[in-house]
Amino acid sequence: KLMEITAEGMAIFGLSFMLKGFNTYASSLFTSLNSGIISGVLSIFRSLIFSIGAVLAMPLCFYYIWGEQYLLTGVWWAVNFAEGLAIIMAFIFIAANKKKYRYAD
Repeated sequence: KLMEITAEGMAIFGLSFMLKGFNTYASSLFTSLNSGIISGVLSIFRSLIFSIGAVLAMPLCFYYIWGEQYLLTGVWWAVNFAEGLAIIMAFIFIAANKKKYRYAD
């Protein structure tokens, strides 16, 4: 049973690595542009605020939508959800600072 849970979880968790790449890029972009505050905000929201919120909320969402047997699946999807929120936040910061740093000329 443990092997089945682990195999399912790692397949879901593995998707987060594709999302982490863009978030790391966005944070590095603002660090290189000497905007450490934006870089720090992105990193803190991604690794702390969005992650904790997703770990608390996603299992409950899965439980109420699909039932008790999907409670653990919500925990596995929480990482992907947090990374997705961080991507949205990164796009907002990139778009908002486009003129300031002139990287879209």
